[in-house]
Amino acid sequence: MNHRLPRRIKLSVLTACNHHHGPVIKGAGRYRSASLHSASEWISLGQASENCMSPIQRECPCSARTDITISPHPHSVPPAKGKPAFALWLLYLAIIITLIGAWLLHPVLGIALAAGLAIAAAAWTSWHNQRQARRFRRVTGIDNTGPERLPVLGALRTFCDIALRRQTQLRDIDLQRMRRYGDIYLMFLGTMPIVVVTCSRLAGRISTALDVFAKSDPRDLNMPFYYQWVGNNNVVLANGEAWRRIRRITHPPLNRVHLFSPIFRRKALLLCESIASQLPATGTADIKLQRWLKAVSLDSAGEALFGYDFNHLKQQRNPGVDALDYILAQVFNPLRRMLPIINQLPLPSNRRLQRSMTLLDQLVLNLVRSTRNRQSETPRNHVLELLLREHAEEHLSDEELRNNIIAMVLASHETTQVALGGVLYHLARYPQWQQQIRQEATELFPDLDAAFAQPGHHEDGRHSLAFRSLQSFHTLSRFILESMRIYSPLAHQNPRTTTRATELAGYQIPIGTLVSINIHAIHMNPREWTQPERFDPERFTGESSQFSHAYLPFGTGPRICAGRLFSLMEQKIVICHLLRRFDIELPSPDYILPLERGSFTGMHDASFRLRFRQRTSPAD
Repeated sequence: MNHRLPRRIKLSVLTACNHHHGPVIKGAGRYRSASLHSASEWISLGQASENCMSPIQRECPCSARTDITISPHPHSVPPAKGKPAFALWLLYLAIIITLIGAWLLHPVLGIALAAGLAIAAAAWTSWHNQRQARRFRRVTGIDNTGPERLPVLGALRTFCDIALRRQTQLRDIDLQRMRRYGDIYLMFLGTMPIVVVTCSRLAGRISTALDVFAKSDPRDLNMPFYYQWVGNNNVVLANGEAWRRIRRITHPPLNRVHLFSPIFRRKALLLCESIASQLPATGTADIKLQRWLKAVSLDSAGEALFGYDFNHLKQQRNPGVDALDYILAQVFNPLRRMLPIINQLPLPSNRRLQRSMTLLDQLVLNLVRSTRNRQSETPRNHVLELLLREHAEEHLSDEELRNNIIAMVLASHETTQVALGGVLYHLARYPQWQQQIRQEATELFPDLDAAFAQPGHHEDGRHSLAFRSLQSFHTLSRFILESMRIYSPLAHQNPRTTTRATELAGYQIPIGTLVSINIHAIHMNPREWTQPERFDPERFTGESSQFSHAYLPFGTGPRICAGRLFSLMEQKIVICHLLRRFDIELPSPDYILPLERGSFTGMHDASFRLRFRQRTSPAD
C-alpha cells in the first residue's frame, strides 16, 4: 500500500491500534480530505492525535495521523518509493509521443504544442499553489491582535526571479524578499511549499527545538537519489535517539583535528606547488581557482575522513572525482526539485547518476571493510579508523559507517571550498588585512614547513606549540568568520519538518510543514548586524554569544556542524602556506566574486580568478 501523504493540505485519520490509548478520530479510508474553517478547529483535532503519540518519533507502524499537512511527514509512515501511478506513466508517454509526432509532421507544430503544454503546466501550477496558499493561510492565521495572513511567494514569482533576472544573484533576491516579506513567509519551489524565516529569533527556535523541527527526509524534498545514497541514518539527516547515538560516536573523532594537521599541511603544499607551476617567468598571473580549491578541499576530506586520496591536486580527472562531481551536480539540481518527475524517467542522466553512486559506494565500503580487518601496529589517523578503533561497545554497522562517511564528505568538501574562496577574495580586496595576517603568521610559525609535519600533540596528550599557536591566531580567525558571514557556504539551511503543530512569529504552523532558514538574509539583516554590508572582522572581537543565532555558516543549536573545527583548521593551514608563497590581488579594482546562481551552497562560478604574485622570500 502506498503510504505517502498527498502533497496538499489534508486531514488524515488516526486509526486505533494496540500501541496508543486516548481519544482517536476515525474515518473511512487511510486519508480523508476535509475543509478547514479555523485554526482553533485544527488545533483541537491535532491535540487529539498528538496525545496518542510518543514525544519524539510520533510514529506507529500500524497507524496514520490526524493532521493537516502540506507535505509528507518523515516520522509518521515510510514514504513511498516515489514511482508515479501507472496512469501517470501513460499520460507522460502519450505527451511524449504526441510531441514527437507533431515535430515529425512539422517542427513549428511541435514547438507550438510544446509551448502550449508548458503554458498549461505553468497555469495549473499557479492555480494549484494559490489553492494551497489560501488553505495554508487560513490555517496559520491568528486572532485580530496580530497578522492575519502569512505572506506568500508563489511559484511563478520564484521562477521569474530565477529565469528572467539573470543579472541578479539569488542572494540579492533573498535580501529583497526579506525586506518585502519580513521575518517569515511561505514560498513555493515548483509545487513544494516551504516556510522561510529570515531572523535570528526564529532561527534559534527552529535550531534548538529538535522535537518539533526534525531534519527533513530527502524524499520529501524531491531528492530520492540522495536518500538512496546516504539514507537517513547518518549524523546529518538522522533524528531523535538515532541521531543522538550517531552523534555520540562520530563527534569525538571528527573533532580531534590536531591529528589531521599533517594531512592539511601536505595538501596546502601541493596547492602552492600547483599554483606556482602556472605562473610565467614574471611570477604573476591570474589563476582560476575553482578547480584548485575543490581539489584541496576534496583531497583533504577524503584522506582525513576515510584514508582515501582522491589525488585531484595532481590529476585533472579520475573516476572518483568525476563521480562525485556528477552526483553533486545532479542531486542538488533545482530542476529535479521543481520537476520531480525527472527523477523517475529512464533518462541517461539518471543512469549515470546511479553508476556514479555505485562507484563511490563500493569505494567507501571496501575501505570500511579493509580498515576493519586490518590489524596495524601503526594506525593511520583518519576518522574512519578512529571510529573502528575506539568504539568497541557502541559501534556503527558497515552501512552506517558508509552513510556517515559519504555524508561527511558531501557536507565538508564543497562548503570548505566555498569558504576558502570567500576568504581568498577578501584577502585580495583588503591588502592591509592580508599583510597583517602574513606578518602574524611569520611570527607565530618561523618554520612553517616543520610546524605541522607531525600530529599536533605530544606523547603526554598535550597539544603542540604550533597547534596552540594556530588556535590562538585570532586575527585570522576573525577574518575567516567575517568572510563566511558575507559569503556563507550555505545560502539556506537544510529544511526541517515540523513533527507537530507549532507557532512561529504568531502563526500556527501545521504538522508536516517544511521550514527553511535563509542564512544569507539573516547574515545581511540590519536588525541583526550593524552595517551588515561592511566587511569588518573586528565585529568578532567580543564574545561570540553576542550574535546569538544570527551567525549561521555552521548552523546553531545542538545540531551545529560537527565539522566546524575541521573546516577552520584546514582553512587556517592552507591560508598560512598561500600567504607565505604569494601576494594575492584582485584582477581589477572593481572585481566582484562571481557566484553560481543555482548553487545550493553558494558556490563561486568557474570564472572566479585572483592574481597571484610569487614572493621572493617569506620575509618580504
